[in-house]
Amino acid sequence: MKKFSFGRSSTFWLKAGTNLAAVAGAGLLLMFVYQQFFSPPGESWQFLLPAFSLVVVMLIIINMLVMRSYLSGISEIFDKLGKGHSPSEIKGVDPQSEIGAVVEKFNTLISELNEYKEESSQKAMELEQQQRFLERVINQNPNGIYAINNDGVYRVANKAFADLYNSTPEEIIGLTEEEFNPLISDIQKYREINKEVITLRKEIEIEDFLIDENGKKRWFHIGKVPINQGGEQLVLTVATEITDRKAHEQSMEKLAYYDDLTGLPNRKSFQIKLAEEIERKRSTNENFALLFLDLDRFKYINDTFGHDAGDAILVMASERLSNCLSGEGILFRLGGDEFTILLPSVQRLEDATEQSKRILAALGEPYNFRDNILISTGSIGVSIFSGEQDVNTLTKQADIAMYKAKEQGKNTFRIYTEDMETEVASKLRLEMDLYNAVAQEELFLQYQPIVDTMNGDITGMEALIRWEHPQLGLISPNAFIPIAEETGLIHVIGEWVLYNACRQQKEWQQRGMKPIKVSVNLSPVQLTDEKLYERVKTILQETEFEPELLELEITESTIMENKRTVVKLLKRFRRLGVRIAIDDFGTGYSSLNVLKRLPVDTLKVDRSIVQHLLEREIDDVILNAVFDIAKKMNLIVVAEGIETKEQLLYLKGKYCHNVQGFFFSQPLTNDQFMDYVRNQKTA
Repeated sequence: MKKFSFGRSSTFWLKAGTNLAAVAGAGLLLMFVYQQFFSPPGESWQFLLPAFSLVVVMLIIINMLVMRSYLSGISEIFDKLGKGHSPSEIKGVDPQSEIGAVVEKFNTLISELNEYKEESSQKAMELEQQQRFLERVINQNPNGIYAINNDGVYRVANKAFADLYNSTPEEIIGLTEEEFNPLISDIQKYREINKEVITLRKEIEIEDFLIDENGKKRWFHIGKVPINQGGEQLVLTVATEITDRKAHEQSMEKLAYYDDLTGLPNRKSFQIKLAEEIERKRSTNENFALLFLDLDRFKYINDTFGHDAGDAILVMASERLSNCLSGEGILFRLGGDEFTILLPSVQRLEDATEQSKRILAALGEPYNFRDNILISTGSIGVSIFSGEQDVNTLTKQADIAMYKAKEQGKNTFRIYTEDMETEVASKLRLEMDLYNAVAQEELFLQYQPIVDTMNGDITGMEALIRWEHPQLGLISPNAFIPIAEETGLIHVIGEWVLYNACRQQKEWQQRGMKPIKVSVNLSPVQLTDEKLYERVKTILQETEFEPELLELEITESTIMENKRTVVKLLKRFRRLGVRIAIDDFGTGYSSLNVLKRLPVDTLKVDRSIVQHLLEREIDDVILNAVFDIAKKMNLIVVAEGIETKEQLLYLKGKYCHNVQGFFFSQPLTNDQFMDYVRNQKTA
């Protein structure tokens, strides 16, 4: 920094002039006093006074000139300060003098001022660099950034933000929100948010979306902070795109709350929605309906045709159900073949009934899967919210009603009533006790003789399972066999029946009874067991029972519903030497073309046809058709349910080889059957 200097001569003359002026002034004062008060009369000092006065004046003038040079230097410094220039320090002044002390303090002030100016200049330069850097960062930032004032005028906008609207920052800056965004609702919403940011000086974070020019929905995390730019209050907004994250979140939510196969809300979603609806209706004192739906024969289709077929049925069924609702209800898939339907607007039982009928009609239509026509109807249980039930209770009531619909023939619906609880409790008790029935030896077999139509000789027997409950007594197979099929116990029970039937026959043979054919029923569920063939083969080996004396009875509907798989299995049994009978024949939809391709040996005519054959002409027509088919196929015919002599006489004139029924004998225990055989020998 350049320093201003007066020079040492100036300082010397300033000091000398000041001292001389002081001495001359003092001398002049003494001369004047002496002349006036002490001078002798006649002595004259008048000529000296002008001289001394002149000297004093000259010294004062010299001193003033020197002082003027000092003052002009200081004035020059202040003039530079006023013009914003860097001032120079005053140099060459004796610090011991009075003016030197002043100059020294002045120089200190000037030095500090210059240092402050340098620091300010440096900071201004750094601030300018930071400003340029910030502008580059904002403009190159991939996030949308903009700043807007309280009047809605854009003050800052970067390229990323402008690109969202197919614009440029220059086109946006200076525009108002109304000029830039035509959506009034968005303007009002964000104006309130911006007002809160500025007024409360707080940061706000939200998530929102926009629809871009391609119609794509793009999600953003939006952060807003208050800033001050040049004394103007602004709201700085940074919009970070989170579309991918939102898609991932939605995907995770879909996995958690929606069924992957059908796209329907799942059990978790159902429980949440049902709880919300219960609270809503409870507060308004209104009712609504809940439907619990199960697809009939789904397990059979799934096991028979494979999981692809089962999945296809579920998808097609869900589409039919959705079309039935037409936006008036919410459809959920709980899992497997179970669906629930929430009907918030249905308050009357009649409306729920009509909706159930429409659903059953839609589900009753055949399904086409890979050129196969599949039938799967629906069973529906209906419960009505009365203001007291919770989620579990209301669901349980609809579930109970649905099972009552299945018990009463399927393809129907039932409305929940309180007495259903007792029936369900009884069924649950049977289910629990059935698990222990085999181990506790509560199950046993009875045998109903099958005799020759013409002479009454015994030609075979049918093994029938019975359950002697320790508290409830004898329980009908119609009561516990469906439970066994539902729970899977039928596999264990079926194997037990087959083993004991073969073992008992072998024992009787060893005791001298002639070999007699024994018929054992197979459940449709058993036919889905891939190990069934091996189980039968093992039992025959363990009991040493002749395969040709074993006849497996399979219902007509079971064969027709799953011809490919069942026929393949039946052929294996026949190669083993086991005979095959179609049970309940005449109640299904078999045709001659189908039957002739089936590996069967015997047709058993259902008792429902035989019972009224002398009363209804239609039954006679059916029987004659059955006999005609069997004769053409060279099959053995057995008529079940013979209870009168007239029925027997009628059948003797037909193509009917064997008969069974109460007219000959009811089902017999082991000892009773032995007595029956002995009595035949003596008759």
